[in-house]
Amino acid sequence: MAADTSASVSTDIVSFVIPLIILSVSGSAALASSMDALQVAVLCVLGLAGGVIQDRYDRKKLMLLEGGALVVLYLLSSAVLIASDALHNKALVWLLVPILVLAAVRDGLLGNTSNVMLRGIVPDDQLPKAMSLNDGRDAVVGMVSGPIGGALMSIGRAVPFLTGACCGLIALLTASRITRYWHRGAEDEAENPHESEQSAESVQSEEPAQSVQSARSMEPAQSVESAHDATAESHAEGATRSTVLESREPQESATDAESGERSKEQPKWREALAGLRWLFAGTFQRRLTVAAMIVTGGSNAFLTITTLEVSEGGSQAVSAGFVSAAVSCGMLLGAVIASAAVQRVRGGVLVALAFVTLAVGFAGAALSSSTIAKAAFLVLSVLFLPAGNAVLGGFGNILVAQDKLGRVEAGSSLTQYGSYGLCVLLAGIGMQCIGYAATCWILAAVLVVVAVYTLSMRALITLPTPDRWAEHIQQCHISRFE
Repeated sequence: MAADTSASVSTDIVSFVIPLIILSVSGSAALASSMDALQVAVLCVLGLAGGVIQDRYDRKKLMLLEGGALVVLYLLSSAVLIASDALHNKALVWLLVPILVLAAVRDGLLGNTSNVMLRGIVPDDQLPKAMSLNDGRDAVVGMVSGPIGGALMSIGRAVPFLTGACCGLIALLTASRITRYWHRGAEDEAENPHESEQSAESVQSEEPAQSVQSARSMEPAQSVESAHDATAESHAEGATRSTVLESREPQESATDAESGERSKEQPKWREALAGLRWLFAGTFQRRLTVAAMIVTGGSNAFLTITTLEVSEGGSQAVSAGFVSAAVSCGMLLGAVIASAAVQRVRGGVLVALAFVTLAVGFAGAALSSSTIAKAAFLVLSVLFLPAGNAVLGGFGNILVAQDKLGRVEAGSSLTQYGSYGLCVLLAGIGMQCIGYAATCWILAAVLVVVAVYTLSMRALITLPTPDRWAEHIQQCHISRFE
């Protein structure tokens, strides 16, 4: 927790000031957003390779490598900024480009490591609560990072990077003290303590690489009558399957041994796309992935151009920081709600609330002219987001085997960061060409459409509490990646 928190503080402070520095030097909102888009593009290109790396190698060592790279890159950025301040160098943007690209390389190859490690530390039934606590932590970090970043930038453009390097060093030292976590080569029970429960609920194909094609999923938009028919058929199929399995009992031990040996094999580089293929293989994963892509891109683009608008061309960095802090305050309140609700309230209800409040909040912010009103609507928009993230993140994690989480996280990051980069780029261009207000209205309309699209997913809105997820997966025929 301490390592992840320190790294988050470091990256959040620097991420906040980078577009403001570029905007203050160039005076172009499009260029400021383009630099962010460039980093995202590099991250997306390398993200899939990063997923294989995180599944192949010791994740603690990868965290140490990530922390060391962060310290070096931020110190190098500080040196460039100090030199540019002394020389009044107007070519600062081009001096920073190689460093920012290297930072994106680090994020692409190693950035998801701490997220992938979480399931190896926390039991499956506690994942939603752990993720809600992470959201609360991130909210606090985001709440202080904006104002701190703005205040540090007012002292000097290099100061935020020096601060980030110090936080990165703390992350490096604390990560070195992690001792208990899942790693390749551990006992089967340590790899997946719930494997025995899951094996009774999922049907494995003969080859793990073909599990995506053989997995079945239920169409969320089915009518009530067809859902009853599907349930009846599943009972019949279950009876038949149990008979077949009984006839195969003499072969089970050999099959289990073979699959256990395969699970310990390191993934091949050609399997880098396996996680991405699984995300789009079944109806449930595919529709949810598309919705997450649009929401991630649209909401972050909205927040980015709002920050640029409030900063008034980069001259009001502190004001922009406090708008960012207002959003983080909403996330913090939401994390408190999530920690109490995820184990008691049906997951589908929390996810529906997350999407609806997000759409309503951004629509209200787009229609508001006052900065205070915008901040209030933005707080509303993220109020149930931590709960929704905890439910979707926890549910998604238990669908994936421990040794494949890196590739699935990489595939998810590719889709969401790709959407984020494209939306931020288009929003920056739109802000410059048609104005801030018109661009916000377009983004808000897109988020409203996505909310309606998501609420049409029956398998999602009927999601129960975490203790009944295994039953829900079986009833809705949601595919696993094992």
